[in-house]
Amino acid sequence: MNGWERFGRWFVGRRNLFGMGVAASAALPGVLIGPWWWPVLAAAGYGIGVMIAGEELAPDGSARSIRRALDGLVATARRETDPQVTNAFERLRSEAYPLIAALEREPGGGGQLVVLSQMAFEYLPTALDAYARVPPGYRAVTGPDGVSPRSALMSQLEFLRGRLDEMGEDVVRRDLEALARHGEFLRTRFADPLTW
Repeated sequence: MNGWERFGRWFVGRRNLFGMGVAASAALPGVLIGPWWWPVLAAAGYGIGVMIAGEELAPDGSARSIRRALDGLVATARRETDPQVTNAFERLRSEAYPLIAALEREPGGGGQLVVLSQMAFEYLPTALDAYARVPPGYRAVTGPDGVSPRSALMSQLEFLRGRLDEMGEDVVRRDLEALARHGEFLRTRFADPLTW
């Protein structure tokens, strides 16, 4: 995301709009008090509005936003579902955290961070929302297709955990390949004492 895209997201974001609204409300009495007070009151009002609005949870693809989204999903699962589903979301999050950290350090990890971002901001919230809309008494009831809402959700979560495992194996494989290349470099570099 380039600077203009970030600016555009910030400009129409909740924090900025809320800050501008509070700034405008604070500046109006400043105009009535005296012409020198309105900029001070507007700036203070903007700052207060931004703080009140809190941080936005935007899918910017950063490791931090992915972690926050996963934390939010676990909190929602605790609030709106049963312990079995909550545990599944907690397991998924605990497996995703080390992978996110590894991808964050990896120069080419951006592509897989995009996949994790899609999981955290699209796939998992959609699944959790659909499950949470089912009345609690019907979540374990088997439908005409022989699948209950709970088993359908658990199956989707297991599938995504499998994808996380594959991504983790890719990271480990790349790390091992880099280590092997470095070992070969060292053997080549220091094999002949004349090249030291």
